Amino acid sequence: MLQMVATKHCCWGECKSVSRFPHLLHPALKKRLQERKPIFLPFPKKSQGLERCLRWVNACGRGKDFTVDKVTKYTYICYLHWPGEVGPTKEFDVPLKATLKPKEVLKATKPKRKAPLARHAVPSKRRKSGSNQDNSHPVVDEAHVNDYVSDSAEVIENSGLENDQEKSAKSRDFATQTMWP
Repeated sequence: MLQMVATKHCCWGECKSVSRFPHLLHPALKKRLQERKPIFLPFPKKSQGLERCLRWVNACGRGKDFTVDKVTKYTYICYLHWPGEVGPTKEFDVPLKATLKPKEVLKATKPKRKAPLARHAVPSKRRKSGSNQDNSHPVVDEAHVNDYVSDSAEVIENSGLENDQEKSAKSRDFATQTMWP
């Protein structure tokens, strides 16, 4: 007894792949057929996952008439409409959009870049504020500010900084002079 097999049509964009005429198939599909691999994938049903079904319907680009409600057990898509013409993979589980231009198809089929490496935190040299704070630096309040300013002015006066600057200027002048015999 012969069993009737339904003719499968690809519903992606304006694809004309039909299982009834194997001699008219795309060369990649002919190769899959010779290897006894399937050339048509059934559409994901609404009951199996609405989000995935919506993404496939959107990728087919058939217009407003083709909705999730129109997907039946006879709705198929051929393997040509994924990058590399190999069908869904972990990276590309949705077919390419039918409305893409050739440049956009190339961009969409490029492998995705690797995720950046995780950064390791560099320990900072500053201490974190908390219970074990370093209390070696005194806290200056307004009452002691004037005492602090007057003490620092005395230190600057007694340092002899001006004499050091004069000595270094004289030594520079001496080094640049030429000696005549």
